[in-house]
Amino acid sequence: IETMNNVICKTMNQLLNKPEAMDMAQKAVNAGDDEGISRICWEALRFDVPVFVKRVVSEDCDINGHHFEKGTVVLLSRRSAVMDPEWIENPTVFNPHRKSDNPMFHFGHGIHTCLGRDVAKIAVPMVIKEIILHGNGMIGRVEGPLGDMKFNQSGDYVESLKVKLGVENVDSGFRSLNVYKAWKTTDVKWMVSFLLPGTNGILGFSEAQH
Repeated sequence: IETMNNVICKTMNQLLNKPEAMDMAQKAVNAGDDEGISRICWEALRFDVPVFVKRVVSEDCDINGHHFEKGTVVLLSRRSAVMDPEWIENPTVFNPHRKSDNPMFHFGHGIHTCLGRDVAKIAVPMVIKEIILHGNGMIGRVEGPLGDMKFNQSGDYVESLKVKLGVENVDSGFRSLNVYKAWKTTDVKWMVSFLLPGTNGILGFSEAQH
């Protein structure tokens, strides 16, 4: 479940990094294009894959002219793979219309395939769609260091990602400001726990009007 939080926060972080991608996502959501928002999410995540995956060689073998002995620990660079121009055309270009439906290896392969793969393929685009809908056409990164994606001490899991959402009415909890499309600041990880009950999102809700 923590990995679901990670994937959703990282996807939103990449959309915020790429205005053209966020624009595509908003248009897909407004058009009710669920397949389109799914492709946009997984393409966005291609730009933020884990750097390495560690494997142990199970038997002596030769791969591409390199000899590996049984027991050798190998670090495979997934980030290099998803940016390999021999495999992915114009890899630095955001293109949700690529032929491969899973070029980022986020779900592993073979005996290492993620057990939650099928759930994630549905849940991640669904939550991103709902967050965009919550923004009423306005979504952005909180200014300054507060808007940076925060990780836990080990650096493995996202702790928070603060975003600004547009709202018709901003309720501070004490009074209604009745401001049309003001900004409300919230935490993507908190929204994941709200939209997907049981995901153990960390409550990190705050509000700011501009």
